[in-house]
Amino acid sequence: MKISVVIAVKDGERWIDKAIRSVLRQKGVDIELIVVEDGSTDSTLRRLRRYGRRLRVHVHPFTKGLYFSRNEGLKLANGDYITFVDADDWLSKDSLRHAYETAEATQADVTQMTVKRRTPRFAFPLPHPQNYHPDSLLDSLSGDDSLFPVQCWGKLYKTSFLREHQGEVLDFDGFWGEDRLFLLPLAAANPRIAVCPAAKYNYRWGGLTTYKRIKPQEVSHVHRTTEEFLQSRGLLSPERKRALQEQEMRFLDYISRPLGLRSRLALRL
Repeated sequence: MKISVVIAVKDGERWIDKAIRSVLRQKGVDIELIVVEDGSTDSTLRRLRRYGRRLRVHVHPFTKGLYFSRNEGLKLANGDYITFVDADDWLSKDSLRHAYETAEATQADVTQMTVKRRTPRFAFPLPHPQNYHPDSLLDSLSGDDSLFPVQCWGKLYKTSFLREHQGEVLDFDGFWGEDRLFLLPLAAANPRIAVCPAAKYNYRWGGLTTYKRIKPQEVSHVHRTTEEFLQSRGLLSPERKRALQEQEMRFLDYISRPLGLRSRLALRL
């Protein structure tokens, strides 16, 4: 069985090498590494070319954004399973082997890894329940973030399942919310979910993605798109609609705060 690892990157010269090395050092699994270079203006592409045939590089001549770059990586993938690693994050030792073994044993469509949020001084393990009911991911995307992690990274997907249910690329060209819209069609298909505590994903807080750049119109667009999608699938219950509205208000309140206070609040999320 082969695992495709997709890294989408734009101007990631500061961290991309650590992300790549963490993938290439994984043992016990057959790995295909695909890097989608999204129009960088720094030395990222030159760094990627140093790895030669150990990875495949797909270059966008102009920036398309993280959401479309991940979908491009999905189209190129040849693995039976696929996972996404952000360019400023990294995998711990043997994480893909552990996640693969769990996925095979449980026949899961989505296998959730343990996530550690890392700052220059601290590491904060994000709490994950050991079991999820079938609607956990959908309910999280519909307003209750505590039920299931709503990021694309930190998960191992069955490629066939992801392609079947992620074929609907929703309208998006912003900075915030790309994970949510990427996962939304998948969540609507009620994936079989497993948890693998031994597989560890390290999320760099304050790296290439940061709450400082979120725009209010992006938050509103993502929530409106989510509501319209759920409505079209007959999945927008009054409870989910209310939860979405409350979540939108929480985010809009959050990004209106001064940056220093935002950073302290975000570490508690």
